[in-house]
Amino acid sequence: MNNSATTRRISKIAIEYNGNDKGTAECIYSNNLLSTMPEERFEEMKIVAERNPNVKKWALTGYISPAKEIGDILTNDELKELAIKSLKDVGLTENNQVVLDVHNSTK
Repeated sequence: MNNSATTRRISKIAIEYNGNDKGTAECIYSNNLLSTMPEERFEEMKIVAERNPNVKKWALTGYISPAKEIGDILTNDELKELAIKSLKDVGLTENNQVVLDVHNSTK
């Protein structure tokens, strides 16, 4: 399985891409966000980050890409649980803002 994660200042374009993926993305989970539109989610996240002067790189972005034979049989709920478990392993709490999008434009 391929995976990657990095902390960085995230752009509005990146959030919009993650929430769209050529029109094929599905949001399977969000936490501590009121908005459903990617561009509005970006603004929410930015406002929260800017309230804390200690925050410099305010987003953890990454992907989980299971082998095709595994990915083809995983449900969105199973992908969500896998992602949340991985995020908890690096310190995710109930207080964090989270968006999980499944991309379907590639194999």
